[in-house]
Formats: sequence, structure tokens, C-alpha cells
Amino acid sequence: MTFWDRRIFLALAVLLVGFHEAGCGDGSPGGGGSEASPLPSRDGGMPDVPDEDEHEDETTMGRLFVASASGGMVKVVDLDEGRVRADALDFGGPARLLAWDKGRHVYGAVASTNRVVVADSGVEIESHGDHHHVHFHPPRLLGARLEGMGLGHVVLYGNPARPESFYLTAFFNGSGEAHILQARSLSASSPNLIRVSTGGPHRGFGIVALGHVFVTRPPSVAGGEVRGITIRSISMPAEVREMSKECINPKSVAANFHGVAFACQEGILCNHRHGSHFHSELEAYPSGMPAVEELKSVHLDGFEYFYGQNERGIVRFDPRDGRREIRQIFMGQVLDFGIDAKAQFLVVLTSDGKVHRRSASSGDPMGEPIMVLSSAWSGDGAKPSIVIAAKRVFVADPRTTKVIEVELERWRRGREFDVGISPASVAVAGVAPNFEEGHDNP
Repeated sequence: MTFWDRRIFLALAVLLVGFHEAGCGDGSPGGGGSEASPLPSRDGGMPDVPDEDEHEDETTMGRLFVASASGGMVKVVDLDEGRVRADALDFGGPARLLAWDKGRHVYGAVASTNRVVVADSGVEIESHGDHHHVHFHPPRLLGARLEGMGLGHVVLYGNPARPESFYLTAFFNGSGEAHILQARSLSASSPNLIRVSTGGPHRGFGIVALGHVFVTRPPSVAGGEVRGITIRSISMPAEVREMSKECINPKSVAANFHGVAFACQEGILCNHRHGSHFHSELEAYPSGMPAVEELKSVHLDGFEYFYGQNERGIVRFDPRDGRREIRQIFMGQVLDFGIDAKAQFLVVLTSDGKVHRRSASSGDPMGEPIMVLSSAWSGDGAKPSIVIAAKRVFVADPRTTKVIEVELERWRRGREFDVGISPASVAVAGVAPNFEEGHDNP
């Protein structure tokens, strides 16, 4: 072999190794598989360079977390396989679970210990621009927690297009403090935890939305009515920037693309941006309508509606100027309700054991109700609940040990998961962002 023959041979060898190491890997040496075997060739000659569009776009339905009605045990279901995992987490007491379905973490509000505990779902999703890689790890409890005096209202809210905007806000009635945790900071060595003092103990509410903290303030007289809501920048939460209109004894808070709404004793108060400030308007309940006990909505550009639960069923609140109204759109004893992430469907679970699907925009029925509970709920014990995620509704019936799956688009019963505990609260985390873009597993 001549000098030039050897130079050409070495150059080809280096080029071949470069081809093998190119592309997006899984963390193992070489960026490809675990063995350094030659890449396949279409023509039997020089190995082919893999095209960028040949990367497999991995997806997952994530994991379902199920909290016990009687203790701190939380069971985990791998939804892709429909398998209840052998390992379980101990949240330290009966927990109300919260999660963003496309986020990594699950939060448990435990009233008996005045704590909010945080768990890592174990679903790791890597985004590589045009495709995703999914890695699974065992779920585990994290050291981060929120604790104080008299845990009250807890809410998780953010804009799905901006994951860094998700904040968990826990209000501690005993101290009148709102403890705020930025969800994304849980991946850092020191989570971003903010405490906002409102000036005194009271049954309060708070939420982070639109770059601001909205939080109630204590009554002017001890034991009096809660009336005021302060608005603060999330970057300077100790400073009150402005006050909203009066809201007597608020019962719930929710946010969406349009603004932040509080369910008050006399109506629904909506705060929405008006230039550099917020404009607040109170819409009184129509004559004879019971007050709303719980408000919900979703953040989706162009979706303005809020939905609320009262003694008669479900109301829809339209906060837009010129169209502002509160209207009863569903009659029945409601156990739980929710809206899917695309704001297509309003789902309502009623005490007769049925789940109903309605249009999220009009409130009109979309299909016949489906029986999901073992029997009608009489009002005794823990209340059945639902969560909507991965194009499905998951129904927890504490009188059994099962969680029922309902396919949201096909509108039919799906799988049953026997979790071995009395399921009272459910949440889903780790759903791949590409799952609802045409992908569908079981």
C-alpha cells in the first residue's frame, strides 16, 4: 500500500466513524445503539447517512396517579401498557392530586398534615425539534414541599405554550399566606418558592396568571367578610400594584386566556388586562341562581368561557364586554366536572353514576351519557372524581378499587384499572406533547 493509499484509507475510516456518531442519541456513547456495528447500506457499499426525518417520533400517554380515600398511598398506572405498577408512593395522608398532564410532576394537597408534597412522575420527555424521545424512570417523592398553618385552596395554572408559566399556589388560611412554587424550577437544585403575606389569617384564595399574583386580603375586622383582592407582579410579589373590585367571601378562582375570575358570594368577578393595568367587572348572578362553589377553565388562545358548579348543576360565564352573562347550562347533582385541553368538550360526572359530554363552547349535549359508577352516589364518604387527559376521562369511584377509562372522542368505555385501594383523587402526568397530534395508543 502506497503512502497515498494509506492516507485515503484513513480518511475514509474517519468519515465512516463520523457518520456512525451523527444524529440524535439516547445518551449512550456514539449517539446510536449500544454496539458499534456498521450502519446498514442500501446498495451494499458505503453506509448511508440517516436522514433527519427518519428519527422515530416517540410518544406516550404518561402515567395515571391515584390517591387513596383513607390513607396516604398513591398508586401509579403506566397508561401505555395499562399496568398498575407494583411500587407506590406515600403522600402522608389522603391527598387531592394536581398535575399538568404534559408536565413531569404531580402535587398532593394533604389537609391532614397541612402540606403540599411533590412527586416526580418518572416520565422524561426529550424534545429534539422534529421528534421526541421518551425515557421512563420509577416515580418518586421529591424533597420539595409547601407547608404552613391551615392548608386551604390549592391551584396549579399556566399557559401550555409556555411551560415556565406554570405555578402551584397554596393558600394557608391560618397564616393568611400564599405559597407559590414555579413548576419548572423543580428541575433545578433550588426550587423557586415565593411566600406572599396578605396581612392576616382568613379563608383565602390565590393564583398566578398573566404574569401576576392575584390573592385575597383579610377582612378589615376579625371574623368579618373577605372582600378585597390584590394584584401583584410575580417579579415583585411583596408589592401591591392595584386592587380589584370588591368580591365578598370568594369561594373559588380560575384563569384562562381572557383573565382571572373569582366566584364571589354575589356574582363572578373577572379581572382582565387593560393596557398596563387590569380592569375588573363583577357580573351578578341572575335572580334566584345559587352561587357558584367552584370555577374551572383552560388556557387556550381565544377561549374565554369559565364554567362553574352550583347547587343546580353547571353554569357558563362569558366575561366578554357586551356579551357578559352567567347562564345555567346543565341541571343535575354534579360530583365533578372538567374541560379538555383543546376546549372541545365539557365533561360532567353526576350522582346517578353517569358521565356526560357537552360542547365546551355551546354547552349542547354531544352523545348519550355513559354509566361509569358502580351505583348512584348517596352522599356518604369520599366523592367520586374525574380527570381529563390523553384524550380520555378517568373516573375514580372510592366505593370500589377501580378507575374507569372513557375514550373522549369515541365516547365509549375503555379499560378498567384495579388499583387495590379506594380511589378518591386522580391526576395524569407525563403525556407526550405529540400524543394528541394524531397518535393514539391502546
